[in-house]
Amino acid sequence: MDRTGTLNIDRETEFKYSDDIYEFILKHASDFLDIKFTEDDTENTIIEKIENVETKEDDSRDKEAFLMVAAFFLNNYNELFAKFQGQINFTASHMDHTSTTFIENNYEMVLSGFDLFRENLKKSIFNNLAEYKKAKEINDKLDEPKEISKLEYLNNSKKEAKEKVKNKTKFWATDQTGRFVNDVTKELFKQNNIQYYIWETMRDDKVRPTHAELQGKLRKFGEGIEPGQEYNCRCGVRIPSKKELNKGG
Repeated sequence: MDRTGTLNIDRETEFKYSDDIYEFILKHASDFLDIKFTEDDTENTIIEKIENVETKEDDSRDKEAFLMVAAFFLNNYNELFAKFQGQINFTASHMDHTSTTFIENNYEMVLSGFDLFRENLKKSIFNNLAEYKKAKEINDKLDEPKEISKLEYLNNSKKEAKEKVKNKTKFWATDQTGRFVNDVTKELFKQNNIQYYIWETMRDDKVRPTHAELQGKLRKFGEGIEPGQEYNCRCGVRIPSKKELNKGG
């Protein structure tokens, strides 16, 4: 709740969620980071080593660990939505279905992070091996060639794969947070027979122009874009006053 009477995304919770699921993925992808490359490795032996890392089986302990991660996220939003009490009838049951869907979708998403790591590592390996070959060709033509380590290029691939997965995780967290807040908000308004809302931006220079145009406008759920739907949207909703409803009608 960033502004009085406005329901919107809590970025601190989102960022922690992003970090938590990244660590969760990293833990399950640790076998990739433990691969030992050598200077004698060929493309075939490198790919073989990567493919030999077995896909993690769905484990009940993993689900429990993820539920703890999701619980922090959901509890924070439970408190945020509860602060809307007084303007809207809120009960935890309003979040039940949306929360269950959120957990199921996000757990599948996190498990897919294992294969995501595998694919990013292979791509980074191919790119870095190509760079290594170019550097070696140039170096071999020098009067005094320097020592170029293939192993250094291969190990850099692990770092690049980690960074790509981290960026993807941040994208996931931002996207899922926006969708979750939008879905729960619509459910809350629907349960309270409220069809309209006032679009509220953060009113700063980071607001995208198309959203700035909607600031303070009366909108109806289900018509056009909604706050939180578009990637990295920080906008929220406010319950319209009778005057605003009459003016809009």
